[in-house]
Amino acid sequence: RLFVTAGLRVDGNSAFGKDFGLQAYPKLSFSYVMSDHDFWPEWWETLKLRAAVGEAGKAPGAFDASRTWEPIAGDEGKPGFTPDQIGNPNLGPERTREIELGFESSAFGGRLGAELTYFHQRTLDALVQVRYPPSQGFQNRQLENVGELENQGIELRLDGGLIVTPAFDWRVRLNLSTNKSKAIDLAGEQVSLGLNNWVREGYPVPSIWVDKVMNPDEIADPVVVADTFIGPSYPTRIIGIGTTITLFNRLTLDVLGEHQGGYYLQNWTGYQNAIRLVWRPCFKAQQALRAAAAGDPNALSGITALERARCALERTKQNPDYWVEKADFFKLRTASLTYQLPPQWVRGRSASLTLAARNLFKITDYTGVDPEVSDLGDSGLNGLARREYYQLPPARTFLATLRVSF
Repeated sequence: RLFVTAGLRVDGNSAFGKDFGLQAYPKLSFSYVMSDHDFWPEWWETLKLRAAVGEAGKAPGAFDASRTWEPIAGDEGKPGFTPDQIGNPNLGPERTREIELGFESSAFGGRLGAELTYFHQRTLDALVQVRYPPSQGFQNRQLENVGELENQGIELRLDGGLIVTPAFDWRVRLNLSTNKSKAIDLAGEQVSLGLNNWVREGYPVPSIWVDKVMNPDEIADPVVVADTFIGPSYPTRIIGIGTTITLFNRLTLDVLGEHQGGYYLQNWTGYQNAIRLVWRPCFKAQQALRAAAAGDPNALSGITALERARCALERTKQNPDYWVEKADFFKLRTASLTYQLPPQWVRGRSASLTLAARNLFKITDYTGVDPEVSDLGDSGLNGLARREYYQLPPARTFLATLRVSF
């Protein structure tokens, strides 16, 4: 009934500082099958409890611990060099420790199933770019093992057979995952990932900070507060809902929808089109702003503070910060219909015909192209910053497939 697994990973890396040798990362997991006891009821087939703890490590880059110099052109084009990175001979790996608790269960002949996992992850000695006193002659930041990050959440899976007969089989499934992150300690530093994406102590990793319009729905001039926390840059919850219906073991309909929420995205598509005067949601506001500039005292009577800020005509008042939006959405991810062809149609062979579609529709209040895309994943900004800027959304696709087994 009791299963124990132990493991150990040992890493050595030439990027480690001189005081770091081999780094050991242990792991230990337990599982206990409660349903193997004699007292367990027959209708509840399985219940397995499990727990695990383990560590992993991330090494710094090949030259992050080294002092480096940057070539420059001096007076009259003479070659020279200037300090670039101060170097840190004591730089080591950041360590991540994770604890997981959960269970797996099934009942009523497999008609009901459940799986739950709680995880708590803590990153110690996180690699953070620290700024040194300029008097040392180095202006750039240097990696130090000074950070501490936290991440926790749950992963839940439920599936059940609502109606199970030879002629009609209807099953549903639910997947839920949550993710709550926080920067515990950054040694007083603030890490900019670019374009209003930050890592700051006490806030999600990463999160968005902007100049925020505090009276967005008032019919008034915008009141703006600088450097205001908006929310996380990544979803904090993902919910997947699916169902499968089978008729006479021959015709099967399968549908899967997904909700992502709890995060924000910068709508740079709207911002750029607004300042180019081609963003349709701004047409009314920009017409009113022109009339107000021409002397009409009542032109802005129906224009909110947020509309005045976003659709501003004066270049000094235009600001992409006003275009950060809540990015919650629901999408119909997949829908398929499969028909098992009668054996006499294919001379005794097994064959099926499937008609499938992906990304049929979405429901969202986000006004940009798509709340799921970003153009910054490969931009080098630590790979964490997010912004939607003229990105193609996931395509709507249709597929017909004929499968024959010989």
